[in-house]
Amino acid sequence: MQKVIIMGASSGIGRELALQLATQNYHIAITGRRTQQLEELKAQYPEQIFYARIDNTEISSLEQNLDE
Repeated sequence: MQKVIIMGASSGIGRELALQLATQNYHIAITGRRTQQLEELKAQYPEQIFYARIDNTEISSLEQNLDE
């Protein structure tokens, strides 16, 4: 199984790319600012999509995810 990371997957091109790759059996790590949209993608493909909320305009968001 192929693996990919998509930054900015909560909407637009990133979201569509995640959906397209999920239908092709990729394991996908997604990030974005809006947790609800990331959770919706995860719900559609729970075995393939993993997510973390990251907002690169908030330093604390980046630091939190580095610690996990």
